[in-house]
Amino acid sequence: MKRDGDGRDRRLIGARWALAFALLSAASCLWRGYERILTIHLDVLESTAFKMIDKALGGKRLAPNDLTEMIYPLQKARQFVRQNLDRRELESMRRFGELLDAYQALTDQLDAARGDPQRWQGLLGTLPAGRADIAARTEKVRAALRSE
Repeated sequence: MKRDGDGRDRRLIGARWALAFALLSAASCLWRGYERILTIHLDVLESTAFKMIDKALGGKRLAPNDLTEMIYPLQKARQFVRQNLDRRELESMRRFGELLDAYQALTDQLDAARGDPQRWQGLLGTLPAGRADIAARTEKVRAALRSE
């Protein structure tokens, strides 16, 4: 084992420096990548919502796996918000929070209605407006990003 002048293992010192560099690099990537990461969340949330709405309008009731597919991107998006609390004053983040609330409401409506045929039929009539709402909210976040 190679040691420096005061007896420390050089590999341990090198590993500590590598870890510090990796942590700083990851933090800077997240800082620089805010717009990129937020855009990815927007794409995933919008496409998932549209997929489930289209599936329902196509005559298929959602299965539990479909709801899991909807909930997972929402959980990840909320985690992104928690990781970026320092940006909560940004218009894009405020609008993103509103989109997440609308997405959550849509998920809850689909879940609540899927086991009740009468409720399901009532929900189907509201889904085109729900799709338009998700699209409009997504575009508002994108517009806020462009102006920041």
